[in-house]
Amino acid sequence: MKKLFFIALLVALPKWCHAFQQVLLPGTISNTTPDAGQTSWNNPDNAKIEDGVITSTRCPGVGTTLLKATNFGFKIPLAATIVGIKVRVKENENTAVMDRSVVLFDLNGSSVGVTDHANLLVDWPTPLSFVTYGSETDLWGRSWSPQDINSSNFGFGIAANRDDVTTQIAEIDVIEMSISYYQPTTIYNGTIYNGTLR
Repeated sequence: MKKLFFIALLVALPKWCHAFQQVLLPGTISNTTPDAGQTSWNNPDNAKIEDGVITSTRCPGVGTTLLKATNFGFKIPLAATIVGIKVRVKENENTAVMDRSVVLFDLNGSSVGVTDHANLLVDWPTPLSFVTYGSETDLWGRSWSPQDINSSNFGFGIAANRDDVTTQIAEIDVIEMSISYYQPTTIYNGTIYNGTLR
């Protein structure tokens, strides 16, 4: 059997900020407490993974409660700087459904101070398709620390509403969140020979 030998030179460099991204699915999905007349999502756990098994709800005139996804299990390094939060939701309308509210929740479970990303001008797609909220450079109207993101209370909420006078059905298959961040990294002097740093 041939042995593989390699030599790699690590060039001396100062600290740099390297871009990273973590993409995860929620560990917990629940309904927030509905206001008067709002409907809750049926079988909310169905939105944990992409498998075609959906959570759904009717959309009355006052809309639905927030479908709240938390406990993503992010492990952002504490020295990192958060630069963007993106959420993809695989959603579908049974005619004339649109966003009512699209928010993030901080480590205290609050959405206070967070920009609402609901698109009130466009109906949900048909059939089930991914819709993106936020981006790799969108902080949703506030700053975030790694402790915020790593908290099990940090999460995402989405509520739907009808786009006409009849009650319609909203469906969601999965919620996926990605966190973009910069992390200081140091590259050290040294030569790696046959797997050993010298």
